[in-house]
Amino acid sequence: MDNWIYYLIPLAFIAVVVYVYRPGAKKGYQKDAKIPFADDDDKSDKSAK
Repeated sequence: MDNWIYYLIPLAFIAVVVYVYRPGAKKGYQKDAKIPFADDDDKSDKSAK
């Protein structure tokens, strides 16, 4: 009766991997990766003046 979990966990893992590596996701990940550095340009411009 409890064997369904042995099928659910690998399927959930595969679903996450497919979601992460889906076509078109790279552009969004590259955009999100630049978020921490977005304020650096603004602060460096203000401190240089």
